[in-house]
Amino acid sequence: MYNNADIFALPTRADLSPAALCEAMAFRLPVVATNVGGLNEIILDGKNGYIVPADDEEAFASRLKTLIASKKLRTAFGKNGRVLVEEKYDIQKNTDIILDYMKRAVRKKGTSAGRQIENIGY
Repeated sequence: MYNNADIFALPTRADLSPAALCEAMAFRLPVVATNVGGLNEIILDGKNGYIVPADDEEAFASRLKTLIASKKLRTAFGKNGRVLVEEKYDIQKNTDIILDYMKRAVRKKGTSAGRQIENIGY
């Protein structure tokens, strides 16, 4: 469905796990969403999409109209969103970071579990 879309809209009142938002951005879609939960940490307003106050239908519609009217803006926001997702939300990068933290923590303890974690490879 992402391949057939030009814009991703998320007019939600609550979203604690915005996986769909990250998926849409991975497909280079510009996004419009409401400012709830941590969505404002993912959407950089005016760079990869727009974030509007929850329940402000006029602001939401206005931002959608702006994106509908400008293919150039949609393309720019889409590219910026893809870069953000690759930098901050890549599963392999995040797995490597977490594994590195675990290895360092266990090295400090010097346990046999640490030696087992050292041998984990991804």
